[in-house]
This record gives sequence, C-alpha cells and structure tokens, in this order.
Amino acid sequence: MKVFYALPAIFLALGITVFSAPAVAIEFECEIPGDTRYLKVEIPGEQHLCEVSVTYAQTGVREVKWYANNDTLFCSARVYDLYKKYEEAWNYTCTTWPDRDGIDKLSQSQRRILDQRLKALMAQAQSSTPAFTITGVKAVASTPLDNQKGKLALQFFTDRGDFTEIVDDENSEWTVLTTIDDMASWVSSETSISSALVHAITDAGTLEVHTRLTGEDDSDCFGTQILTPMGSSGVIKARTPHRFICQAGSLGNQ
Repeated sequence: MKVFYALPAIFLALGITVFSAPAVAIEFECEIPGDTRYLKVEIPGEQHLCEVSVTYAQTGVREVKWYANNDTLFCSARVYDLYKKYEEAWNYTCTTWPDRDGIDKLSQSQRRILDQRLKALMAQAQSSTPAFTITGVKAVASTPLDNQKGKLALQFFTDRGDFTEIVDDENSEWTVLTTIDDMASWVSSETSISSALVHAITDAGTLEVHTRLTGEDDSDCFGTQILTPMGSSGVIKARTPHRFICQAGSLGNQ
C-alpha cells in the first residue's frame, strides 16, 4: 500500500539526504562575473592522501594547490585559507556546497583514525593484483567529541565497489570490528538500489543507511533503513523496514 503526502514533509520525516555518492570533503563555488571556480578538498586525492584543488568552470582545468600524505587536516586548513583569499582579496562570492562525505564533521582524533585506515588501504590497493583505486570515503561517528569512546563507520568506495569498516574507538586505541561488503546488497528491497550510504552510527554500532533506487515509473526514489552488524562476521540484519519516497510523493515499505 502506498500513502501520499506532501513531498517536503516526508523528506523531513525520514531525514533523507538526497544524493547518490560522496564527492569531496569540502567544496566552495566561487564566482565573479565571467569566471567560476571550484575550490575542493579531495580525500583521497588523485595521487595523494588529500589534495586541495581549484577547477576552472570555463575550461575544466584542475590545478592542485596543496597536498598531504599523512594528515588530511592540513588540506582542510589550506582550503579555508584559500576561500578567505578568494572572498577578501580577490572579491569573489563563494558558496559552500553541502557536506556530502561527513569527513569534516569528524573530530581530530577521529580524523587520525581515518587517515591511518585510508593510507593503509591506498597502499594495499596499489600492491593488490589486480590493483584497484579508492575513489571516495563516507565517514560518520557516534559522537562529535574529540578523544571520546564511540564507534566510527568508514565507507570506502573503489572502482570495484564499496565496503564499510565499523571501528571501535576506545580513545587510546582503536580496532576494526568488522567489514561489510556492498552495503546496498544488505538493504531489504525488491527494487534495484543504485546506492546505499551510511548516514549515522550509534555507540552500539547500529547503522542508519540512506538509499537511492528507481521506482516502477523510472522516477528517482530515496529511502532509509536501520541495520545492525552481527558481530565480526560482516553480516548485517535489518531492524526496520526499508522506507522510501519517490519524487511523485509516494511513501512505500519493502
């Protein structure tokens, strides 16, 4: 059965973020008449752990201004410096794009965990046969506080698919508890899901996953489901139905 509501109210009720995949950690769109530029922190970068780049909209040319191989916070600091220079010195008007990968919301201690895992995985990607490429990261934490015990969910995207690591952060040390392959395959749905992104994690490790799928009439649909990892097995179980909404404004359960 489908129940019809006003579209904005349902998006607020479900807490659904409408996007299909993380892109960059921080991004600004800066404009003056006749010129638009995109200032970005890319984690990972094309050749480094993180890269601060400027892309010129008119030509598509991308220039790397700074990079780091050990500390992604360096790139975050540099892009804010660059943003201020564009606005205050060069009179651009800059708009902040929505946060899509959650990395900038992590505390400093959580960023260190992400950096260590990402560096290790990038090295593994290059030494594997065949090699693979890590194309993006989605990160959420159960607490926003620095040096506090909690859980992290680090969802890594590669040219082969995605996998999610659940990390137990004990403040003084941390442990990867389990790895979940292909998050979309664990969502309860009779309809093909094009993406499933980790949106939140509790201290107990329960995940809130946001999905994108195609409706029967080829409309875009967005959903959410609560999933719980079952120990270290890499298996997760549904705790709620998969609720979704299509652009036509219909709410469904699967």
